[in-house]
Amino acid sequence: MNTVETHLLQLCVGFGPRPVGSAQNRAAQQYIAEVFTSAGFEVELQPFPCMDWQFDSASLTLNGEPLAFTPNLYTLACDVFGPFVRLSNLSALEASNLQGSFAVLEGELTKEPLMPKNFVFWNPEEHQAIIRLLEEKRPLAVLAISPQEAHYPPIFEDGDFALPSVTLPASAAERLVQSPQGELHLRIDCRRYPSSGANVIARRAGQKAGKIVVCAHMDTKPNTPGALDNAAGVSVLLTLAQALSAKTERLPFNLEIIVFNGEDYFSAPGQMAYLGSAPQWQEIALAINVDGAGWREAPLSLALFECSVQLAESLRRLATEYPQLAEVSPWPQGDHMLFVMNGVPAVALSSQGAEALLERVIHTPGDMPDLVSIERLGQAVDFILHVLDGPLPV
Repeated sequence: MNTVETHLLQLCVGFGPRPVGSAQNRAAQQYIAEVFTSAGFEVELQPFPCMDWQFDSASLTLNGEPLAFTPNLYTLACDVFGPFVRLSNLSALEASNLQGSFAVLEGELTKEPLMPKNFVFWNPEEHQAIIRLLEEKRPLAVLAISPQEAHYPPIFEDGDFALPSVTLPASAAERLVQSPQGELHLRIDCRRYPSSGANVIARRAGQKAGKIVVCAHMDTKPNTPGALDNAAGVSVLLTLAQALSAKTERLPFNLEIIVFNGEDYFSAPGQMAYLGSAPQWQEIALAINVDGAGWREAPLSLALFECSVQLAESLRRLATEYPQLAEVSPWPQGDHMLFVMNGVPAVALSSQGAEALLERVIHTPGDMPDLVSIERLGQAVDFILHVLDGPLPV
């Protein structure tokens, strides 16, 4: 079996879903660290506190009749009855009295998922205001009606949010319109409890000062084996390390391989732990992030961020050697942005058109290994090896 395939299957099937704080996540950390150590790298586990969330069951009824819904990840538990107040904009929320009632959010308030209240990298004031007002007004629970009917993402995904919350499909709005005086009953059996996780960082010394960082994230949402997102990326990094173990000569630059933990978690604890280590950003010549790579239905994709003209030309010239590697427009979601925000040139390796899979496949139980082309992951390994061989015009 191909090495990259071995890693992919171990992560997706051997460990399965790997949400931060879970036993499977910690087992994957250990596996990754052992592979790097066996490949001759210096390995550091960079720990952080986090929250694990155990969900058991939930139900939602309107006048005794069930409503379709999804409990939001990390929601608080509850067993509450009461009337509801429909709210479609911030002004209505500001003017509302929600004591003893459910808050039903729709329209402008649920046009997009709300950023977690303590997320530091990007957090619109409108999102913060919605969350702040809800916590001040203390409804029994929050029901957010998605603008989508199928594959609807959670409107809240925040372990710091102090209210029970669920997301409903768009069709639920009509049921509530037909019963304006109806009574809701929401029961959620779940619990939050403290846990821990860690980034896994592997280092290898190069010929001169400065370094290249190659990264991917290992965690998943609770209900997915996370093949494309992002066992594929981690498998590329592990295979890369094993390929380098056979090289006796030093690389032109120092190499740091980071397997981030928590990219799909509400507070990005892995990124925060890395920031807390006070990285010397000026020493990093280039960061390469692998996320969503290897989709069997599309070529690999290459996106460039903050690269000098000379560096961009060099990378594009190298990319021409790989017919299944297509350049795409820069996209802002992913661990590469941690470096871009601190002035580091970056490359994101993914799959062309992968954004179409978000919520339809990615973050669902359907993100399985059979979606992944092992050949394309091998091409990603080869491309990174060529980049590391340099020299880069930095």
